[in-house]
Amino acid sequence: MLCPSYVRTRIGESGRNRPARYGQSPLLDPASPAAALVAEIAPNIDAGLEPDAAAARVLAAIRNDELYIFIHPGMRAEVEPRFAAILAAMDGISPP
Repeated sequence: MLCPSYVRTRIGESGRNRPARYGQSPLLDPASPAAALVAEIAPNIDAGLEPDAAAARVLAAIRNDELYIFIHPGMRAEVEPRFAAILAAMDGISPP
């Protein structure tokens, strides 16, 4: 399972690949929630890993037969609360 975090893939600029027959990509309304989200994550993407570094990590994990592929060490802080909640829920189960 690939858990990539932020990688500088330029996915936010994917409109550059839009075929001309479909016309221009619609512009985001600067006051929209979508525009706010884009603005919020842009610095994270800019600080993300280079695609070749992410690819090297994925390739190494596949070769090592790893089930979970985390490519950014900063993800630990993001996943620890979720894992703790799962374990706490399991601890609350009574034996049959």
